[in-house]
Amino acid sequence: MEFLNKIRNWFANLSRPAALHDDLAEEVEHHLSMTIERKIADGMNPEDARKQAVKEFGAVERLKEECQDAWGTRVFENCMRDSRLAFRTYWNDKGFSVVALLTLALGIGATAAIFSVTNAVLLQPLPYPDSNRLIELMDGGGSVAIPNFEDWKEQQSVFEHLGLYKEVGYTLTGSFDPIRIDGALVSRDVLAALAVRPEIGRTFSEEEDAPGGPPVVLLSYGLWQGQFDGKRDILNQTIQIDGSSHVVTGVLPADFQLIPKAKLFLPVEQGIEDGDRQNRNNQSSYRVLAKLKQGISFDQAKAEMAVISNRLTELYPQSNKDRPIRLVPLVELKVRGVKQTLWIVFGAVALVLVIACINVANLLVVRAFIRRREMAIRSAMGATSGDIIGKLLIESIILAISASVLGLLFAYGGLPFLIRVAAQIIPRASEIGIDGTVFVFTAAVALGTGALFGLAPAFAASRNALAGVLKESSRGSTSGRSRIFQCMVVGEISLTFVLLVASGLLLQTIINLQGVDAGFDHEGVLSFRVDLPESKYADANAIDQFSIELLRRLRSIPGVQLASLGTQFPLDDRGWGTPVLIEGRPVPHRSEQIPIEINMIDSDYFETLGIPLISGRWFNARDTYPANLEKREELPNWAGLNVIIVDEQFVRRHFPGEDPIGKQVRFPWGEIRDEQPVMTIVGVAGDVKQNKLREDDTQVWVKGYMPFAQRPIPYMAFILKSRLASGDLLPVIRQNLSSIDSQLPIYDIRSLSEVRSANISSERMSMILIVGSAAIALSLSVIGVYGILAYSVTQRRREIGVRLALGARRRRVVNLLLRQGVVLALIGIAVGFIGAFSVNRVLSNLLYSIVPNDPLTYLIVSGVLIFAVIMACAIPALRASRISPLEALQSD
Repeated sequence: MEFLNKIRNWFANLSRPAALHDDLAEEVEHHLSMTIERKIADGMNPEDARKQAVKEFGAVERLKEECQDAWGTRVFENCMRDSRLAFRTYWNDKGFSVVALLTLALGIGATAAIFSVTNAVLLQPLPYPDSNRLIELMDGGGSVAIPNFEDWKEQQSVFEHLGLYKEVGYTLTGSFDPIRIDGALVSRDVLAALAVRPEIGRTFSEEEDAPGGPPVVLLSYGLWQGQFDGKRDILNQTIQIDGSSHVVTGVLPADFQLIPKAKLFLPVEQGIEDGDRQNRNNQSSYRVLAKLKQGISFDQAKAEMAVISNRLTELYPQSNKDRPIRLVPLVELKVRGVKQTLWIVFGAVALVLVIACINVANLLVVRAFIRRREMAIRSAMGATSGDIIGKLLIESIILAISASVLGLLFAYGGLPFLIRVAAQIIPRASEIGIDGTVFVFTAAVALGTGALFGLAPAFAASRNALAGVLKESSRGSTSGRSRIFQCMVVGEISLTFVLLVASGLLLQTIINLQGVDAGFDHEGVLSFRVDLPESKYADANAIDQFSIELLRRLRSIPGVQLASLGTQFPLDDRGWGTPVLIEGRPVPHRSEQIPIEINMIDSDYFETLGIPLISGRWFNARDTYPANLEKREELPNWAGLNVIIVDEQFVRRHFPGEDPIGKQVRFPWGEIRDEQPVMTIVGVAGDVKQNKLREDDTQVWVKGYMPFAQRPIPYMAFILKSRLASGDLLPVIRQNLSSIDSQLPIYDIRSLSEVRSANISSERMSMILIVGSAAIALSLSVIGVYGILAYSVTQRRREIGVRLALGARRRRVVNLLLRQGVVLALIGIAVGFIGAFSVNRVLSNLLYSIVPNDPLTYLIVSGVLIFAVIMACAIPALRASRISPLEALQSD
């Protein structure tokens, strides 16, 4: 209770400082007057009585300070007084204040902006209740076979919800032009695990999320607001999806981001085909989301699922061997592709902040030496070293807080640009913003940097001896302060060297990636996709006729040189793979079978993309389904397929030193061997980078091309080589498509040059941010070197004048000062070498075709840094060479 009373009294005293001081002065004066009156009554004259009373009473100001200490407000009042004085000091020295403020604000602003990205993407939980309990389960790879999932759900006891979801594309039609929309199949358990509360309406019922259930759909908030104008009467209305009617049951909330691009959500059970339910080898891109029960740890769940995995392996060794169940927290799965990159960029920007702090510390040290007489006088008047250090630290912290406010404005202004650049690369980009966490972080940075760059000048000023300072002349020793400056500049240069080396390596990576031979011609090639609804295009003949007619029309467009189609195009991530067996060789276990990536193409595909024929032949009109069959659907498991073209990588892996033409391969689809398709290799095509420019032979799947006419499927990627611009070509394409089927949209419209460029967008973003950080660091370092040399010239003005008066050549003076700067640069580079060797190993995963310790990069960066330092030294060195000896000798 007594402690609370003290706290209450302290706040009360703090809230009325002026009244408190007036009361104290009045009370002191009252006691002094009473003492004087008593002495006058004892017979002393008034003047002697006052002198004696003051002598007995003691120093009045000291007494007031003791009372302030008793109140507990003196420290706070001193801080407020020093703060007001600091603001006046900065206002009176506007040149210094602007330079220091902008330097520091730049570092703090960049750090705050990158932290806002890092915070939203890596540090904040997902926008779902108890998101730390959300887990994704994988069946060896990234997806799951439906029979395995059903066994997991039946046997597990650690999850309160376990559900399936899958990304799917849909065509939405109605009173508007048909549009292609990303969507998903999602189960009730997934929605329950995410604790989804619809904006309006409801989620799926148990009857709806069941095989054969009524066709219903959930809309995303964005689609509801955009396509349907946010009308609440959309509930229970019917919309057309892929030509079929679906009833809208609800609208999901705006923060539902399980699949960021998805706008339509259908019950998952209605999308599972009978073949998926029976085949444990068919994973069909279904993913599993689970939510841990309360009190169950991740390790407990992992242990139980390992037991289930072993049990299923014993029961189904052919399908489940070497396919352990993997558990990954959902938040890690969302960010694992960018986690390392974001931390590297954040570290680079943090180094810029450190360099900015060093620069400002240099400025403050110079300022402290200029103010050394002021500090000595304060010391003579009773100020302790602690008082002086505290005063200068308060000035530094005020500067840092002001810079942090300006830095936050910089960050706020630059954040939209960052979001635009990163929106297609960084997950959770919509959650990036300046929030409370960023404010707290910036405040902590302000206090930390204020203390960091304020300590050096504060201790430097506090160590000045009073007598020495008051007697010191301008020609006094400057070696101590010069060493402080030099150490700071060396630190700046070494940190800048690390950033420049990282920038050089990433820049070389981008150059290497842009120079990669992707195996195809991307100039002047436009791609787009068309998906056919199964309700309208029910058989392969209808699909085939559609593709033939559209290709005929596309090829007749003036300016179009070539047109073709496939199920995917190069550098596209929508391919599908399957195990492949070589006929006549022992059948390896499924886990040891090398998968092949399949692309169904027409006969002009290779010519359109400029993919070379290495051996054999291209497809021709004979490469189609058997003529004795009326319908291609009669072919079980695509057994009618008869020819295939493989790539060079396939030959290197399966037929090293052999001629593959005429050899046969088999796809193990289905349990009956006689129904499995066996194909003859008729040609070998050149290698193509199908997924990533940076992939190498150890990462890439081998590729197989099969004639689209043998087994047409309703998902087509068209490619056109044309001399026309995309803007001129697209209206004609849409017109030709509409004349065939007005309810079909085209989507994913991109030139292959754009596809190639987007393929390295992540590396490019990292390079831009780190190169930008390095450029800022280099600028700050150049300013720092310039400042130290300019200060050195000022301090050594008399010495330089003496040298010139004794006959020294002006060129020698210039060389002397340039040598000083170059020595600092060389020491900084030597220290930077050690840091770069350590730090750049972290970059190894971002680099391509270059080693982290590339000697040429280190050599070029060293040259650039030395040249920049020489340029920074040139101006003060030339200024020093023009010093008049007479004026220098008379200046003291």
